[in-house]
Amino acid sequence: ARNGRAEVLKAQGQLESALAAYDEVIQRHPDNVVARTGRLWVLVQMGRLDHALESFCALPNGSLDYWIQEHIRGMILLRQGKLDTAERVFAHGVSQCAYAVSKPYFLTGLALCHMRTRRFASALEFLPKSEGAQQSWGTRLLRVHALAETADFTGAAEDFSALPDLSATPAAPAVHEIEQRYILRAGPQQTDDWLFEQEVAICLLQAA
Repeated sequence: ARNGRAEVLKAQGQLESALAAYDEVIQRHPDNVVARTGRLWVLVQMGRLDHALESFCALPNGSLDYWIQEHIRGMILLRQGKLDTAERVFAHGVSQCAYAVSKPYFLTGLALCHMRTRRFASALEFLPKSEGAQQSWGTRLLRVHALAETADFTGAAEDFSALPDLSATPAAPAVHEIEQRYILRAGPQQTDDWLFEQEVAICLLQAA
């Protein structure tokens, strides 16, 4: 209940207000790990990476909160362009994290590392095809991108058609870009760097 207002603001994308709400909770309850993790996530989404790195806290090794924080660390490294280190963080999470709820986020992190360095075929190894609600729409969107870059336009179109309506979500610009590039094959409207940042933000959003 202490984190309720901050969590609602975060979900609504009101990041500045969410950050202020988390700060208020932490001021009153300094040991509130959920609030500290939520604040960390907000800082990364805002691009305030240095502040985020300063906000990491010591957590019991192997706990769920530890792995949540490790995933966020990997995403920060991705945004900083430290791909080799990010890849090691995500690979460690895939091999060592005992929580089934967290492992898919490390897999998508690995996929992003491979996609950033144009290793699209190997990225697909971390984005297995699942049916219906078993697969997150963020993972499916990354699959569309990777499949098309390996010239599997049929597979990309199938996955794209299975996406929910995302027109009213923060993912809408990236969905439009991917549709233009890989479904309509009308060419890019944005840079590859822009698309990568959007895909990182989407994966953070799914992990929130």
